Amino acid sequence: MKIGEIVSDTTALTPFGAETALSFKPFVDHLRELASQGGGRSEFYHYAVSKFEDSSALEPVRDFDVLSRWSDLLNLIHVVVTPMLYKEENHFWALSTPNPGQVFFGTDIFYEFFDSQTQSFDLDNVYRKQQISLTYKLLLERFYKIPLRIENKILYTDNSFGTTRYFTIDTDTSFLAILPLNPLPALTEEEIEAYLLTDDVKLIEQLLPLSLFKFEGFTIISISNVTAQQATVNIEEMLASHGQQNFEYRKIFQSLKSLAGEASLEFGLLPLLKVNDKAVYLYEGCSQSMIMHSAHKSGVEEETLNVLLNKYREDPKPFVFSKTTDTSDQHPFSAILRKAGMPSYALVPLYHRKQLTGVLEFYSHNADAIHPEHFSNIQPALSMLGELLYYNIDDFNLRIESIIKDQFTPIKSSVQWKFNEAAWKYLKGSKGSGLPIAPSVAFESVFPLYGAVDVRNSTVERNAAVHADIEYLLILLKSLLSSFKEIIPHVSLASIENHWNSWMPAIDSFSCSNDEAGLNRFLAVNVEPFLKEISQTNPATTEHIQKYFEEVSVSEGSAHKNRREFEASLQLINHTVSSHLDAAQKDLQESYPHYFEKFRTDGVEYDIYIGQSIRPEMAFEDFHLRTARIWQLRSMAEIARLGEKLLNGLPRKLKTTQLIFVHSNPIDISFRTDERHFDVEGAYSIRYEVIKKRIDKVQILGTKERLTQPDTIAIVYSLQSEADEYLEYIQQLQQADMLETAIEFLELERLQGVDGLKALRVRVKNLQPAAPIDRVNDFKTELYLSS
Repeated sequence: MKIGEIVSDTTALTPFGAETALSFKPFVDHLRELASQGGGRSEFYHYAVSKFEDSSALEPVRDFDVLSRWSDLLNLIHVVVTPMLYKEENHFWALSTPNPGQVFFGTDIFYEFFDSQTQSFDLDNVYRKQQISLTYKLLLERFYKIPLRIENKILYTDNSFGTTRYFTIDTDTSFLAILPLNPLPALTEEEIEAYLLTDDVKLIEQLLPLSLFKFEGFTIISISNVTAQQATVNIEEMLASHGQQNFEYRKIFQSLKSLAGEASLEFGLLPLLKVNDKAVYLYEGCSQSMIMHSAHKSGVEEETLNVLLNKYREDPKPFVFSKTTDTSDQHPFSAILRKAGMPSYALVPLYHRKQLTGVLEFYSHNADAIHPEHFSNIQPALSMLGELLYYNIDDFNLRIESIIKDQFTPIKSSVQWKFNEAAWKYLKGSKGSGLPIAPSVAFESVFPLYGAVDVRNSTVERNAAVHADIEYLLILLKSLLSSFKEIIPHVSLASIENHWNSWMPAIDSFSCSNDEAGLNRFLAVNVEPFLKEISQTNPATTEHIQKYFEEVSVSEGSAHKNRREFEASLQLINHTVSSHLDAAQKDLQESYPHYFEKFRTDGVEYDIYIGQSIRPEMAFEDFHLRTARIWQLRSMAEIARLGEKLLNGLPRKLKTTQLIFVHSNPIDISFRTDERHFDVEGAYSIRYEVIKKRIDKVQILGTKERLTQPDTIAIVYSLQSEADEYLEYIQQLQQADMLETAIEFLELERLQGVDGLKALRVRVKNLQPAAPIDRVNDFKTELYLSS
């Protein structure tokens, strides 16, 4: 035990604005009361009282130097108030004056703890504010008879040893006497409730100043290490917030480090994802895993990782790896760890409801840093981490299901009811004899709307990118071969040069992918083995050859730069158009439910089917069809504007064209179970499908000009009534400053089996970002006015 004054802040001497005094009298009075009750310990209590009386220690202490002569009394207090089984060397315990932060006696470990916190720990700042709040609650309880559940514990976080440790600081005021110096003011219930509801000391300080009281006695401070409990609570709280966007694994790993009690340890989590009961590796989903991050960084193939994960799933056991031993070389992950240069690594399998969900990794850059006690220390968190990875796997599976529904099946919400009916009929039929026949899913008399957003001259642009890359590659190869003659004059390059001489002039006439494939075979079969052999036998060439292979890399090399730029531009356009259509047609769904399906080629095509049979319980009026058609025209104008907005940011300047095909008569469609999509039914309906497939490259009659042009919307129709209707829509969008005034009336060339097609073509106006609009509501207003 140690006697010594600790004052964490000079202001702690008068923290309450009240008169305070260190006194042992409240403690001795308590001992007298216990002694008067008799019992087995009464004699001991009498003895303790006599010791204080004999030492004249009942008066308030004015001079703290006297405490050094009263060490036996202070030790006696410790004996009385602490359980006999407490071990002093492990007990953070101290006595303090009524002032928070003024300690005068305590266990050695308490003083050592305080000394270790000199840079970050201040008893006064840590809990002075709470001590004042506690004091007021004591006053309300003792003098105003307000029963309160008073708990004076605060949580303190210690980061001084590299890991986060948690301690609770408890202040016992049992031996603190509070004496009023003047008559106390009356407090109303409303005033007391206002303070208790907010715990705002300022509300009560003016009503009941602490200067009205004198505080005599001492308090007992106990500090407990609750790192394990608090770290576990932190993980539980993070688990509860796993679905939030701001979820941070870093906080979980900090808590695990606290549990382990080792500053050099780092942690990772690896969910074991499955598709069709086979392990799969998704870097996004495994980014918290050290071993997957190392494998990804070192270029380990995805298929290799999948094999390793499947192998571990077959035998999921704890695993410890050390660079200094060879005992773990047979483990699936050993090769990755050695390549990553990780000296210490361990993992334990995680389960939820007896299902393997993943692994917890812990590792260190210090050799042999992992010890058996670390496994024991983190044991309380394993079940929670297993549950967290279970949620990760569940989220992954939901994403897969969502993608299947959104991208690969046409069963949209607007027609889900029809499939539900068919499934129910199939289910009822399966209870009879024989195999049931799946009911057909069909919709009669629906109006089709077809639109196509194409990338202008995409084939020409793609061929130009291929030509530029191949030309660069062949020149690069020629330069490399020439450098060999300077380094190793005797090497024979005749065969490679002859092939080069035949390929170089041929690239101008490349017309199909087979030509490009032939060149790739020449490079893979003839050039690459030759270069690898030269590199091995002539080290002077290694640097040149390595640079060549970097240049021809598909993902990063300059020999594929133009193709990458073309594909990146195409994908960005298609993604933007597709996302816009998805969002826009959701607005249209609010007007009347319809079936929407889109297809990607070098652009985006889509079909909309709308009519009474799509939603039988909701009346379908001509108004709904007109709303859909003007929506289509407006969305095409918006897409043209989006394409122009993208242009400056595209690696290759690709522009879009917009095409609408008008078909006034309703058609029938049915679901093809073999092809998993809706198709037209009947001869007349099939004619619509034929026209739709043949108009994408149609030319204007008597010219070589394509109908579809950048910055315009082309509307193909057969009947004059269709043109008249769309002229109304065009006029409305002209008034909205979305379309130019000029309208072209065009006749189209004859297509195979199709005569008499005509078109309207109009330019999109103000090809700049447009202000957001409420599409469906705007359409309704415009149509009512035009009617």
